[in-house]
Amino acid sequence: MSEPTLQQTIDAVWRMESARLIAGLTRQVGELALAEDLAQDALVAALKQWPRDGVPGNPGAWLMVTARRRGTCALR
Repeated sequence: MSEPTLQQTIDAVWRMESARLIAGLTRQVGELALAEDLAQDALVAALKQWPRDGVPGNPGAWLMVTARRRGTCALR
């Protein structure tokens, strides 16, 4: 069996983590639409950074931290 491509890995991480990510962000920012936007922004950041730097050891946490940072900026 061959090793999954980076895109397949990112897709799998997103499928496993997106609901938890959006739920956690919704609790923090109080708005589902904003939480979904922040989660999508984190995914876009992952699509740009992970090919260059590699998939982090805890990709779900990476997505959450990235989304939270963007949320902090959005709420200012």
